[in-house]
Amino acid sequence: MDNKTIQRKILELLFKFRLENKRALSDSIIEKLSINVTEFGFNIDYLIEKDLVTSHNFSNGLFTDTEYVITAEGMDIVTSESGFHDKSGQIIHQVFKGEVGNVSGRDFIINNITTNIYLNALETVIEKSDDILESDKKNLIQKIRELKDDPMVRNLSTVAITEAIKYLLH
Repeated sequence: MDNKTIQRKILELLFKFRLENKRALSDSIIEKLSINVTEFGFNIDYLIEKDLVTSHNFSNGLFTDTEYVITAEGMDIVTSESGFHDKSGQIIHQVFKGEVGNVSGRDFIINNITTNIYLNALETVIEKSDDILESDKKNLIQKIRELKDDPMVRNLSTVAITEAIKYLLH
């Protein structure tokens, strides 16, 4: 199996695990995909570098292991009609870090806004508000920054956030 196929299969498996609310540990991924540790390590590192997968350590009291979670961007790739590769074999994916000015192109989808972009906007609105006491602003901003660091919040589906905003606007 080539690396692109392994990456695709890892994303699909992590997507399935997330839907089923199961922990995705390296041993279970390696076993289900019938790949070796080296293949897994190389490809999971690549997916993490591309912000398609996150990892975090956890302990159950007896041992410590690493859990892998597909990000919203990774889920978008798994569920996209265009698929994971274009004809040249390149990944069809854009990650914008920081502000995005004028953007054009057929691959840009507004639903790819991350939770951090929403939380950064909220932080900016709070900072600029004249209706919030300075002491309250500091507390609110601190809580927002804590949320941005929480892996569960980082991996919230952008669709869920958009629906929540629509709900509040009605």
